[in-house]
Amino acid sequence: MIAQRVCFVAASAVHCYASDGSNYTTINFASASNANPRALKASNGSLFFKADAPYGYAGELGVVYRSDPPFTTATLLSVPNSGSVPPPSPPVAPGTVPGGDGCDNVVGFRTMAIAFLFITSLPVLLTSVTIWSKLRIPSMSFATFCGVSAVVINVYALIDPAGSVADIFIRWWFFAFSTAWLVVYVVLKLQNRIDLTTFRWAVDVGCIAYVASMHAIVHVPFTTDWWRWVIYQFTMLLPMVILALVSTNTTTGLPTFLVGLAIFVDAWKITIEMRSFMTSDPTFQTFITFAFLGGIGFVIIFAAMSYNKYKDAITQAVDRFAATFVPMRKPFKTLNEEAIQMS
Repeated sequence: MIAQRVCFVAASAVHCYASDGSNYTTINFASASNANPRALKASNGSLFFKADAPYGYAGELGVVYRSDPPFTTATLLSVPNSGSVPPPSPPVAPGTVPGGDGCDNVVGFRTMAIAFLFITSLPVLLTSVTIWSKLRIPSMSFATFCGVSAVVINVYALIDPAGSVADIFIRWWFFAFSTAWLVVYVVLKLQNRIDLTTFRWAVDVGCIAYVASMHAIVHVPFTTDWWRWVIYQFTMLLPMVILALVSTNTTTGLPTFLVGLAIFVDAWKITIEMRSFMTSDPTFQTFITFAFLGGIGFVIIFAAMSYNKYKDAITQAVDRFAATFVPMRKPFKTLNEEAIQMS
């Protein structure tokens, strides 16, 4: 508040209007455009504020301007060490698109993407694939997944350096790639063509990417659209149940944990919708929430204990299913013999 006016910064400009709303002005920067004003201070009837310098970079603190009533123009108070302000740059030709320096423009960003592609992404991918194929190190499945994704994202950055649809592309890439990744490893597991340690590493990295991208696509648990919650059951709960059954005889517990998480999220949504129909009292609604979610928690714990108790029976059932319906299945003893020979 200064001189019966209220001044504020909005849309990279300083605006002032009379307290009764009868007059409105915007301070014009004669010596600089896009000055990015900030840090307003009123003193002795004048308005002082900081902004970017019109003569080049002047540090993060910027320079100081002063504006006096009627607050339509601003005077630059800070000057360079030379004691004079250089003339402003000549105007660009009509239709010219101003470019940035270094990585701020399209050419610089593409150069950076190419550098990352050939210095980081491709070497990591080739190294992980080579070590995985030659030494059979299970953790290389994780490095291979990350390497492929890094290469794809680098290629996208070369095609669309502005990143106009980067968020959509990344979400759907990880969803599609992790889905194909998990399907391939489930089939290999049912065919007995992969060792259990490699399967654990592959499933863990695939589950993390799949679940993260799937939640980003369907917007659960933040959405209120009922059809997104229906899709969630078929894209989260059902696939994780299948993975948990296939992974019964392995050391990975991530699919089982994600099944419990999906059930808990569903229970939370049902509780939120149910309590609004039962009562409007906030205290009673809170009690219903804790009681229902607590009961679901006990059910999840009991289901996990039962799953652990009947792991052998589940493994045998999965093996019988694979022996009946999965083609080109390898005898399990042959897989064990190969593992012994490699060790």
